[in-house]
Amino acid sequence: MSYNILADSLLQDNEKQLKQYDWKSRWPLIFSQIKKYKPDILCLQELDCDENDLSQLLIQDQYEKLFLKRSQENQKDGCALFYLKQKYKLIKSYNLHLKQEHLFCNSKTRMDKPNICLIAVLQGFNDQNPLIVANSHLIFNKNRGDLKLSQIQLIMITLQSLQLKYQNSRIVWCGDFNLTPNSALYSYISQGQQQFNKLNPKRISGQHSISYHPTDYMQDRLNIQKKCGEFNIQYEQQDLDYDYDLYVQALRCQIDNDTFSFHQAELNPYPIVETPIQFRSVYADLQRAKSKDLHDFYAKWSTYEPLITTMSSSQVGCVDYIWINKLQVSQVLQMPKIEYLIENPIVNYEEGSDHLPLVCDLY
Repeated sequence: MSYNILADSLLQDNEKQLKQYDWKSRWPLIFSQIKKYKPDILCLQELDCDENDLSQLLIQDQYEKLFLKRSQENQKDGCALFYLKQKYKLIKSYNLHLKQEHLFCNSKTRMDKPNICLIAVLQGFNDQNPLIVANSHLIFNKNRGDLKLSQIQLIMITLQSLQLKYQNSRIVWCGDFNLTPNSALYSYISQGQQQFNKLNPKRISGQHSISYHPTDYMQDRLNIQKKCGEFNIQYEQQDLDYDYDLYVQALRCQIDNDTFSFHQAELNPYPIVETPIQFRSVYADLQRAKSKDLHDFYAKWSTYEPLITTMSSSQVGCVDYIWINKLQVSQVLQMPKIEYLIENPIVNYEEGSDHLPLVCDLY
């Protein structure tokens, strides 16, 4: 289960005045969702470091907790990873700080933002192969696609190195990625490569297409579905003569005494960037397998992802994912229908966050 629970410390001033956003009202709803599905592994984004109510109940329910705070002093939130003690034992945990100021994402920009990725290597009591679980929260800024790409690449080369270290391991990579299915960044992760040459870095996350009012966005999607039964994903309009000097392909990772060190082999821009490791999205993978009817709505939707995983004043759409490597998905939790979300925008009396939880069964 992956769930961005909307940290109390990150609430906007207007949200703090609303009763439904009060943490005392929200955390029981969040706990109820977790309790309902009782995941073996739970990845939370935006959990405050001083939060005790939700964490203590999960610990009482036989979960072990790992936590990594964002690497900025005035920020309290971070990523948490809980796992059931009766199902898994911890081999090793790793704290990956994506703020690496000696690295460049292009000729002018360093990797200087305090985002994080919490990684646990788990051993199932009924499984000989290690499971690597990564929980990340990438930069939100919709104009910083170049940095977001570098953060993705940094996590990927780290996971690649860990998979080499732990033989026969599988990977689950969860989180709030702040990128949409209609983006070049999504294509990069899902397809294994992407040509970024001439693409405007302000547009490659796809977030500009989901930045209007929540109800307007969802009603628009609903009207499209009713009218023509399809929702074809197209990249946002790009600035085709944009000079884009990416350096991410040159990133390298070493693990020495369980410590990560990163460097860039050479500072030459690459027009086509390839992923160091292959991932599949669990929601898209399962929906693609089910959509055999060419007239099916999803069969013509090129990404097969949910339409909505978040509703907030800053963005509405799909930005949360669970990616897998060397694993299969058997079922996923279906997202609420758009009609319901239009009538009951989150946060509401059932949903304690402005994100919806993602849940899947893997084997």
